[in-house]
Amino acid sequence: MDKCLEIDQLRNNLKAAEVESYPSQEELKSKIEMLSLELHCAHKKSEIFQKELTFLSKEREDLLVQTRELDKGSDENNDSKKIINQLLIVTKERDSLMTQIEEQRRYVVKVEHLRKNCSDELLEAKVRVEELTRRISNMEVKEHIDKVSNNKEKAKLQMMLRGTQAQLDAFRFRYKQAVDDSDIMNKKFEEASANLKDRLASKGIEVLNLKKQLAGAMKQ
Repeated sequence: MDKCLEIDQLRNNLKAAEVESYPSQEELKSKIEMLSLELHCAHKKSEIFQKELTFLSKEREDLLVQTRELDKGSDENNDSKKIINQLLIVTKERDSLMTQIEEQRRYVVKVEHLRKNCSDELLEAKVRVEELTRRISNMEVKEHIDKVSNNKEKAKLQMMLRGTQAQLDAFRFRYKQAVDDSDIMNKKFEEASANLKDRLASKGIEVLNLKKQLAGAMKQ
């Protein structure tokens, strides 16, 4: 009778642990979905920035060609030299922006890898808890066959269950930290992306002004 009560208590403890962990698991699933959506948006924004950079590069090349043609007509044309220097500055700015965008892309890959690792750890812990539950159920059938062996196995399973539950709690805590860190990094990425977009727009206006200066210089 005592052994039956012990198994019942073990089963009740396991059920209580599952009930307690269920809301946290659902919350983590929701955060995973939200993080996936944010990463998807980050990919789209990176593609848009890349297109804008490609357009800016083409504009720069066109301006360089026109500047060279203008410079051939007059080697001492100070306006042409000034425009060339400005174009070089724009080129350096463009290269800097491309480097920053590439860093953001590497960050996205890192977050995706972290999210996958945490999800795998949670899934593995859940599978182990389910396996322990199945084994505890099987013990009830075997209890009257070999009480001594069964008692040792129960003690082992109790230790394994406690260890697995501790791992599950540790995985959940690590994953929560990872998600919180990802939220902070995503916020910084959004701010950096907005800043990059503003700078790209500013450089686009600067290129247009340079084209106007070139057009005016060529008319002279």
